[in-house]
Amino acid sequence: MKIKLLLMIAALAAISAPAFAASPAVFEIGAAVADLTPPPFDPQSHTPAIDPPGFDGARQWDFTEPYVDLDGNGYWDPGEPYADENHNGRYDGIWLAGGGGRISQPPTAVGDPITARTFVVDNGVKRIAIVVLDTIGAFNVDLDRIRAAARAQLPDGALDEIFISSTHDESAPDVIGLWGPGAVAAVGSGIGNSGVDDYWMDFMTQRAAQAIVDAYHARVPAFVKLAETTQPENFLTCWSSYPYVRASKVPVMQAVAKSGGRVIFTLINYGIHAETLGFNPDTGSGAADQKYWLSADWPFWARQALEARYGGVGIQMAGAVGSVETPKIFPGGFVAPVPTGQYDAGHPAGCRTIFATSGTAMPVGYFDETRAVGEGVAARAIAALDNTGQFSASNTIAFARKKFLVPVTNALFNAASAGQTFPHRPFYVDGVEVQTASAVAADPTTLLDEPAPAPDAGGQLQVQTEAAVYRIGDAEFITTPGEHFPIGLIRGFQGPDDMPFPSDPMSDFVLAYAGGKYRFIEGLGEDMIGYLFPKANSVGVPGDRPISDVSSGFSSGDRFDCGHSDDSEATSGDAGDIVSAVLVSILRDLDGAAGAVVGRYIWPDLSLHRNPLGDGTLGCTPPFRSFVAAPGAPLGVEIRDGTGVKVIALPGANLVHDGVARGFVDYNGSPQGKTPTVDTRGVQLRDGTLLFVDVYPDVSLPPPLPGP
Repeated sequence: MKIKLLLMIAALAAISAPAFAASPAVFEIGAAVADLTPPPFDPQSHTPAIDPPGFDGARQWDFTEPYVDLDGNGYWDPGEPYADENHNGRYDGIWLAGGGGRISQPPTAVGDPITARTFVVDNGVKRIAIVVLDTIGAFNVDLDRIRAAARAQLPDGALDEIFISSTHDESAPDVIGLWGPGAVAAVGSGIGNSGVDDYWMDFMTQRAAQAIVDAYHARVPAFVKLAETTQPENFLTCWSSYPYVRASKVPVMQAVAKSGGRVIFTLINYGIHAETLGFNPDTGSGAADQKYWLSADWPFWARQALEARYGGVGIQMAGAVGSVETPKIFPGGFVAPVPTGQYDAGHPAGCRTIFATSGTAMPVGYFDETRAVGEGVAARAIAALDNTGQFSASNTIAFARKKFLVPVTNALFNAASAGQTFPHRPFYVDGVEVQTASAVAADPTTLLDEPAPAPDAGGQLQVQTEAAVYRIGDAEFITTPGEHFPIGLIRGFQGPDDMPFPSDPMSDFVLAYAGGKYRFIEGLGEDMIGYLFPKANSVGVPGDRPISDVSSGFSSGDRFDCGHSDDSEATSGDAGDIVSAVLVSILRDLDGAAGAVVGRYIWPDLSLHRNPLGDGTLGCTPPFRSFVAAPGAPLGVEIRDGTGVKVIALPGANLVHDGVARGFVDYNGSPQGKTPTVDTRGVQLRDGTLLFVDVYPDVSLPPPLPGP
């Protein structure tokens, strides 16, 4: 008992001590959780409440409309009679979002709660709420309903802003509409049979709003503690679409009560899909049944581990999840830190990797891979907080949001816009809102006097979306309204010749414009418009390119023989470039950061290269698959800025130079010393200035000179 008490005292000291800050900034912070899990069907009390005679099909979950089960399979199928009690022109039931290896059917059980996790932070001048939903990614119009419901319960002006994102949970109810009854688990296959349940959406809206209200009223004086780590070394990152750019950083934020050191919340920010259960194989084992569970997926295990260690509310915020699938885990095995080729990861998610491995991978399953992913990430976050966490010295709260239009060139989405697949998503033609069939069904009294022209009349179909940036002390959050490929935010080591379409644009190097000491990417934030990647990588968007292009198919390969199956979930091929450009404009207004300079890394033989680790195009068949390691760590960088060409050397490098750097930095600006990694994106100067290097453009630089 005495030993246990001493351990508890030591743990409290680690949590409450103001590490590395003489005067930590004070905020007022509160946090709350709301359970969004659909309740089981109760014959005595349920929504909708009316049971017409003869509509006696089995209903497992509340919020399910009565129907006639003609085929006896236990759930509604298209063509079966049903009672449209909310008069929205379609059947409402609970359907799992996402795909994997599932067919579209109602969930069978609850593995763990679907939740909304919220904190409110206040510096005495500004007050904002941050909400993370266990959903695949919600539309901005639905998020606006949550904001309105929360503000209706709070004093006027109580919250200056409310930022909402999703974990990309593919084992939660469908909030988009693509995975409705009768659909095969593929994008667009559920056209006409939306999976959105308006009864549950109302329930979710009110519960999430209540969490905001509860967090607002729970505010107490508190410090903000920040740290950063990387994913565990035994995680094998894999991707569904080329190019393969890793974003393995895991920034962490924790709120600690000023009085008593109680932890209010702990937030981790990790950019992978929350999809492990959906890819469990149909083997007849228990794991096969788990694919139809309602669950928060691996974030449940991560949050549970955080709460077991610290108490308070555990939160997982998605990052740049575009194409980044469930990682394979090698307990006691080895995952190479340097990319050396392209490999089949051998995962049910069907993804590829660029890292060699050894050992036996963790089997799939809720209590195996799913748990190991969540607990592995949480363990790294806990170690970072306890050993290197720093309290924010600033109590700044600042934010900016922009709304803008994105074209819809995806032929599947274009067709679905006129029907009921996306019942809550407004569409526009040349900037004018279209009166869609779903809008008319939802409210026939709101017909426009002069409906906007249909896209086939020559107009450009569009969606209105939004992006935002917000700062909380020394932390900066950059939101992106969909599944952003890492290359579209943090770049990589690619040049034009490494892309499927070398002459098309590359997205801006967004994080080079950030100014926060700790940088978080709020993936699926403020909206969900699908996959976001550079136009130079737009391969599998149906209808986005002329039929004559080899890449015009639904799931076709590129000139490196690499597949782009998930590109078909993009609104358009240039949506990623548009979003990245908007984010840069917001960051320039908010931070005034300079961005990146064009340059190359200087190898020990004084040759210049895009990649500090080695050369090679990591394509998908032998003619395009090569890697030659660099002959040692780089000596520095050679850059071209507005004043000409400069050489920035690392300490001790035998170079004629214009300046000396402390060492390399990763895409978040965190120091790496003299050893670069796949996350390296530049150097830190001796005065602390971050110098991000954009290696993408083709540029001619003179060779550096050896020192005297």
